[in-house]
Amino acid sequence: MKFSTRSIDLFSKGFNCAQSVFAGSAGDTGIEEKTALRLASGFAAGLGYRGEMCGAVVGAYLAIGMKYGYSGAAEQEQKDHTYKLIAEFISEFERRNGSVMCKKLTGYDLSDPNQLKEAREKDVFREKCSKYIRDSAEILEELLKDN
Repeated sequence: MKFSTRSIDLFSKGFNCAQSVFAGSAGDTGIEEKTALRLASGFAAGLGYRGEMCGAVVGAYLAIGMKYGYSGAAEQEQKDHTYKLIAEFISEFERRNGSVMCKKLTGYDLSDPNQLKEAREKDVFREKCSKYIRDSAEILEELLKDN
């Protein structure tokens, strides 16, 4: 099953954007889905409802790090490769969506309780975030396949 299909399925079940993208790639990155869901649980709505970096982007970053990241400070080749993939990811995501910032993507400052309430009432997460999750998962799938 494609990352985007798995990711959208997880999102439709109530998982947040970061969880959906990271856990959607779980089988291909070597992490168990349940662990991926737990690790990404705090990154919803721009890093814990702060409206900062989009959770779908953060989920992809976690997946790239899981598959290609380094665990030793002297692993310069791994560092360089990981940062290269992150740069490629962000460039394509921004090309498709204009930003990686949740505030700009949703049109709401989710750190403001009134704007968060309005976003929920207008179903902004389902209406807008599904596209960002799909885009993130598609870009991620291509990067993980090609590298």
